[in-house]
Amino acid sequence: MKRYQIIFSSFLALFSFINLTGQVVTNELPPSMEESFPANFYTQSTITLPSLDLNAIRKQDEVEDQIKDIPWRFGIEQKTNTNFLEAGTWVHGKDGMSTCKLTIKSKDAKSLNLNFNQFKLSANAKLFAYNADYSDVLGAITIANNTESGEFAIRPIK
Repeated sequence: MKRYQIIFSSFLALFSFINLTGQVVTNELPPSMEESFPANFYTQSTITLPSLDLNAIRKQDEVEDQIKDIPWRFGIEQKTNTNFLEAGTWVHGKDGMSTCKLTIKSKDAKSLNLNFNQFKLSANAKLFAYNADYSDVLGAITIANNTESGEFAIRPIK
C-alpha cells in the first residue's frame, strides 16, 4: 500500500509541475464581447490560409499509422510571415484603449493554433484568441508569457 501512495504522490507532483509551467492566462473575456464595444471593430482584416488536399493527407496518415514508431499527426503547419500589428484592423476607443483584430480562416480546419517567433507584449497589452461564436476563448495572454527567445505558442482554438 505504501508503494502505491509513493507512486500516486509522484504522479501528483509531476502533474502539478506541468500545470505550473503551462500557458499563463488571466481568464478574462475579450473586450469585443461587451455590447458597448465600437461597431467599427467588426469590420476586420482576414488572413485566409491556403486550402489543403485533405484526401492526400488522409492517405498519407493511413500509411503512417501502420508504422509504430511514428507519432500521430497533430496538425499541418502552414507558415506565414505576418505582422499582426500591421495586418489587423485597429480601433481606437475614447478611453485611450487601442484594439487590433485579425481573423484567421482555414477551410476544413478542426482547430487553429498559432506559433509566434517574435512575440513580445508590453506591460499593458493583452492578447485574446477565440473562435467566431466565442465558444472557445483563450486570454488574456499578457507580458507574463514573454520569453527571452521571443517564441510563444497558443493552444489550439476550435
